[in-house]
Order: sequence, then structure tokens, then C-alpha cells
Amino acid sequence: MEGIDLSHPAWFTTFPCLIAPHPEEAFVSLLLRCDEANGWASGTTYARVRGESSRHAYRLPDLVVPSKLSVDTLAGRLCLPSRTIAATTYLWELMRLFETATPSPGDLCSSFQFRLCPLCMNERHILRYHFLLGITTCLQHRLFLLSLCTCGATLRPFASRTSPFTCSVCTQDWRELPHVPAPPEVRLREQQILATYEWWLTYADRASFLMNLDGSPFPKDRGSRWTSKKWSRLRRSSAVPPLSTMVSRLDQWERFSHFSETRDGWS
Repeated sequence: MEGIDLSHPAWFTTFPCLIAPHPEEAFVSLLLRCDEANGWASGTTYARVRGESSRHAYRLPDLVVPSKLSVDTLAGRLCLPSRTIAATTYLWELMRLFETATPSPGDLCSSFQFRLCPLCMNERHILRYHFLLGITTCLQHRLFLLSLCTCGATLRPFASRTSPFTCSVCTQDWRELPHVPAPPEVRLREQQILATYEWWLTYADRASFLMNLDGSPFPKDRGSRWTSKKWSRLRRSSAVPPLSTMVSRLDQWERFSHFSETRDGWS
């Protein structure tokens, strides 16, 4: 790697050790890896990105869907394009789905829980889909996601004077947490849930025919779907619930099979 002269301004605007996101890595995971690479306590990177003095002040929803300012700031500190950092979040997808420049975490899910896969910790990353409501397993490793340490403490991404990727109470490394296998039927159901999320986030402007937001049945054919104009108007109104609610309705109406067929038709 080519050296940087000590007089270069990059020394004052970037972090000492630069890293890049893993595929499908979550924003909070990237922050923790940056802490670890630079020898910092957990939460230091996020505090510097936010311009705050407290290293452990955070809201979990803001770590799943951060502000564009946070994304741009971290991108600058890591010398990466903003789109590379945005790929660790659902920011751009929600911008397109809800036609807003400032999506909120509540547009994605009605609630969030910090959970992790101990086998993912071998690669020091958390995948972004692990935060989606309805997902309780790591589909790659076929394990249940964990929210508690073996000492009984709730797992938290950041804590005062705590090393990254460790329990804030007993300091156990998250790689050492137990492996709890997920049954095949649970994994199959959650594969369908994840595919539904991904469909909406990928084909945002085409999703209108899947569901009437007032709870009425699905159209029987594609020709009866809502017009793009009506869907666009609804997306900008308070009538549109979080994406997690729309996914849940598909499940309640037992429409995952309809969704799968439709998804294959658009791909």
C-alpha cells in the first residue's frame, strides 16, 4: 500500500486504521470492527461519527437505519464512497420504497432487538437482515440468534469501557456463546419472511399489487393492481405502516406462496 505523507490532510479527517464492509454486513457491525481495528472501546467509532462525547449513548433503531449524515460521515472517515456504507443499512431501499429523503427506522420495522450469531462472530460481523422483525435465526449457519450472554446479561452493541464484540458484564467474547440449532421448519419459514422483505425492498415501485393497505384481499390478477400514482400517494401518507407490518400481513393471509410466484415472475 502506498504511504501517506505526514503532512497530508487525510491524517486529520480519517481514522488511523481503515476497513471496508463485508458483504451484507450491518452498520453496527462495521462500527464495532472499526473500534477493534483501531484498538478503541466499543462505541468509540459511533461517538466520533455522531460528534458525541459519550461512547455508549445510542438508539438501536438508529444503528439499523442511520441518518444519511451518519452514513456520509463514516464514509469520509473510512475513505469509502457513501454508497458502500449505505449498503450496510436499509437507507437507500427505504428512500425508494417510501419516496422520502429521510426515512426513519420505523419505516422498516415497528421494533428492533440486538441479537447475533456466535458463528458469525468468527468473522467478526453481524448481518443486516438479523435485525428484521420476524427473523430469529442465522440462515447461513442454521443457528438461533442470541440476545443474552451465558451470564444472563442482555447483549448490547456498545458499553462503557468494554472491548468490541464482548459482553458488557462478564467480558465474554461473543464467539464463545453457545450454538443453538434452529429446526428446519423455522429456517424455511424465515427464508420466506426474508425473501418477502427483499422483494419489497428491491421492487418497491411494483409492490402495490401485493396488498391493499386497508386489509382488503389481494387482487386476483395483475391487471387489477393499484395504479403507480395511487401507490405513490399512499407511500407518502401516514396510511402506510412499517414494512414489517406489511410482511406480517402477508403471513397472516397465508400469501407467501403467492408472493414467491410473483417474485419469480418479476426476477
